[in-house]
Amino acid sequence: KARVSPPLLVVCDLENVAATAVASEAALPFRTGDAVSLAESILRALAAPAAGAAMGRAARELYLRDHTPERTLEILESTYRSVARAGAHEGLHVAEVSHGGVISLVRTFAEQQVKAGFDVHVLTPPDVGPLAGVGHQWSPRRRRLASYPAYALRLREVVAAVRPDVVHLHSFFPGLFGRMLRHPL
Repeated sequence: KARVSPPLLVVCDLENVAATAVASEAALPFRTGDAVSLAESILRALAAPAAGAAMGRAARELYLRDHTPERTLEILESTYRSVARAGAHEGLHVAEVSHGGVISLVRTFAEQQVKAGFDVHVLTPPDVGPLAGVGHQWSPRRRRLASYPAYALRLREVVAAVRPDVVHLHSFFPGLFGRMLRHPL
């Protein structure tokens, strides 16, 4: 039998990101933008496998407690309501996958936001099929590391053309590409 231990969590020092995870002993912190600090945290974790496994278990408990579907929906609804009250009515949803839960969520959000009067744009792979709102295409591939800057630039092009009030980066890779732009979307 293969033994799989829980994943280890190493978090940055941004407010509200690290505080809960570190306090719950679910993570080792590092200073944002400091590669040496990140490397030191990873090396500390690798040097103590039992502590890493304990952090993994604590991180899972923290995640299961704080990130229920109901809580996530509550946060998203609250965010979109406050954005709408502030006069924002144009949104962009970004996803790199063509099927599964992320696209189901994008489809639901886009439909509901169009019904609520938002101008909705979606940036997805071409094989997703029709979604509510205005479609834009990109084809990011996770294993084509050398193409990541091009994906970030494609995201920048769409943001510049649409000029949305809200950009919702669904899942890891859109978040990564959005952060590669080095300025708020």
